Amino acid sequence: MVELFSNQSHGNFMEHWLYDQRMLWPGQFANRDEFEYVQIAEEQLLRYRGNRNMERLWLHKLKLAKALGIDIEVLPISLFDDNPYYIVLPHSTGVMSIIKQDPTTVTVYGDRKAGKTVTSWTIAWELYNSLKETKEGVEIYVAGDADAITKSLKAYSKRVDAAPEVVRFANVIQERTTYEMPESTGRNQILIYNEIGEDVSSKRGMARENLEITLRSMRVRHERRWMIFNVIRPQLIDISLRESPIQIFHHSTKDNMASLESMVKDPWKPIMWTTSGLRPGEALTIYSLLGYQVPEKVYTTAIDKFSPKPPAWLLDVIKAAKGMEVEHANEIEFMRNRGAKSKMPKGDVIRDQAFTLYVKSIRDNYPRVNVEDVYHFLVDWQVRHISKRTACTNNHVHVETVNELIREGFIQVSGGGTDAEPEN
Repeated sequence: MVELFSNQSHGNFMEHWLYDQRMLWPGQFANRDEFEYVQIAEEQLLRYRGNRNMERLWLHKLKLAKALGIDIEVLPISLFDDNPYYIVLPHSTGVMSIIKQDPTTVTVYGDRKAGKTVTSWTIAWELYNSLKETKEGVEIYVAGDADAITKSLKAYSKRVDAAPEVVRFANVIQERTTYEMPESTGRNQILIYNEIGEDVSSKRGMARENLEITLRSMRVRHERRWMIFNVIRPQLIDISLRESPIQIFHHSTKDNMASLESMVKDPWKPIMWTTSGLRPGEALTIYSLLGYQVPEKVYTTAIDKFSPKPPAWLLDVIKAAKGMEVEHANEIEFMRNRGAKSKMPKGDVIRDQAFTLYVKSIRDNYPRVNVEDVYHFLVDWQVRHISKRTACTNNHVHVETVNELIREGFIQVSGGGTDAEPEN
């Protein structure tokens, strides 16, 4: 048997990053025999690099392994000379076993419609199933849910044919309209940050929300938190999130590809280029193995292809959400923009008014009108039953402006406040 020499250091910059910092590990394969076979072949391709006959021999062995059912592909890596290095890229779900072992931070990158939402929710579902029976239990929070997945899931869970486990999953999910971190409760927490917003932008690095998320992402293990970030433009998020221990890359092109390239060392750039050819649902994963309970302690970073396996009901939920996402995104944006005035009474009346105000686009038609002031005027007038004139004065809104908005249908009133004329 050929000696395994994974513990040996390699001689140059390229080899260090391709064979020391990136390594194969047993979790990427169905069994130990497959792992050892592929590992030996990869090491022999390195040993005989430049020897065309021996390279063809070992490439043929890997081709045979693939024909026999070992799901791999071989990438030639060449940056500085004509002799490529050959590395094996397993198609694996090994990253899920790492995610489940300990609280961690996962960043999911990719263009729109590349599969980030399916990936993040599949991870959350599998984490939920692995944590629900623990003594701590599990809570799930979703922030920035512009895709309306939570709303769609809650509706799906009310169907008579919804599986009990899906209903229980929906019941532990709480949607948040801001990116503020939930308080630690002693329970396991799964946080999905969908379509990362300005609160964690690199341009607001010292903002309170950004600092909180950044600092607490470094303490996820101690606070029993799994944090999942969906990112379209990696250049816009804080560097600490770009360097998360588990990174999942979906299809990326143009500007995003340039940003992703800058996140890895030169020898890994050709691996990153493969993301431009990924199909929806496929991803490239780069994840740290340090500190995890793997069979040998020599592994550092793993890179493989990852295809999430979402349950059928989740695909139905995501499909149903397509009809809700525009309205839901508008509602989230309006509620988020209320800023310091957000501590107002909540309820269906207020939510409906907020939704009506935003969808009717007061900002577009009345650029001088402060929509938030009109919203809080409505709270005072319609919910607290303060007189129209007093509510206008308290919220710096002209009565004539309110009357015009009512006549044009931009705001709706109910009960005793339907008069459109100024009070005397």
